[in-house]
Amino acid sequence: MHTILTGICKQWNIVNTLTASRALSVIPAVPLIYYEQHVALFWLIVFSAATDAEGYLARFTNTTTRLGRVFDPLADKLFVNTMLLAYTFTYMNVWIMLLFVVNIAYDIDNTSRRLREIIDSCGNRSGIVYENIPVTFVSKSKTFILFLLVITIFGNNVVTLPVYVIDLTITMSFFAVIMSWWQNRSSTIISWFS
Repeated sequence: MHTILTGICKQWNIVNTLTASRALSVIPAVPLIYYEQHVALFWLIVFSAATDAEGYLARFTNTTTRLGRVFDPLADKLFVNTMLLAYTFTYMNVWIMLLFVVNIAYDIDNTSRRLREIIDSCGNRSGIVYENIPVTFVSKSKTFILFLLVITIFGNNVVTLPVYVIDLTITMSFFAVIMSWWQNRSSTIISWFS
């Protein structure tokens, strides 16, 4: 445990602070949803979505860390899945619930394959070879579309949007999650049938 905490402290920087703020933003988001503080919630979601650009900031300022490489997608997963679940229970939307189930299954599968890398990155261990799980355009697009969905479904309480916009965003989200899962696991799935 001491090794992990030391590794985290050695790698901590402003970019990881932005990532942490996205992960921790779910704490005020839940009461904002419960007390129907729609405008404050909308701006919290927009802030959280904007902090997802911290990877670009890290590369631009040459402050990338192994911790940031694994912490960023975990923060994304925590934020998006918490918001989808909160929306499901607040508004009883079956499609968002189904999307949440599919997305959480994908996230569990994807994260479980990277668990050793996550633990070692926190401990700042180097020289360890991991399964090559690249960050792809499809994965980045999935994250962007899911953030767009969260902004759309909760932003609809601030500015009423046409139903087709919400339906289109939900459909794009399903497509993005399935395509990302397929891209990450296609060779495994194909091997089952050969």
